[in-house]
Amino acid sequence: MKENQSKKNYESPPPPDGAEPPKKGHEQRHKVFPFLLGTKEYAFEAGDAPEVLKAMPVTEVPSTPAFIKGIIPFRGEMLAVIDLRNRLGMEGAAQKSKMLIAGADDLRAAFLVDAVAGVCEADTHPPDATEEKDVFVKGIIKSQGRVIRVLSLEKLLNISISMPPCPPP
Repeated sequence: MKENQSKKNYESPPPPDGAEPPKKGHEQRHKVFPFLLGTKEYAFEAGDAPEVLKAMPVTEVPSTPAFIKGIIPFRGEMLAVIDLRNRLGMEGAAQKSKMLIAGADDLRAAFLVDAVAGVCEADTHPPDATEEKDVFVKGIIKSQGRVIRVLSLEKLLNISISMPPCPPP
């Protein structure tokens, strides 16, 4: 059961011809699958996130990291359900209206997100120290004032990598 759009006000980034130019020599053109976590925009490379599901009941598993909410059955296998807000060190409760089934190498998981948009093609460039300090971000898309962070599935699925704790309010 695939879905292309979820929220009326959330759209794929505009075509690249309106994009702000990234640093010369470092940009790469990729097909990406953008999604929302709160008001922030993120993306997986399109080949990494092939399916979108409506959120479904999750079976909790004891003694797992806090960002793993449990497991779901999916096409004959059990997938870990990862709360991306928690994994990225974000505060606040997620709407968790969609699950993105994504994977790297032989590992796949269901990622809880708020909204999704269809696949689009965009120029990405690597983050530099002044733009993004998040260990999970592998690229940045800048387009008409929007910033979309392309996430590394390999790092998200590696449970030994953690985010620093959120600063106190």
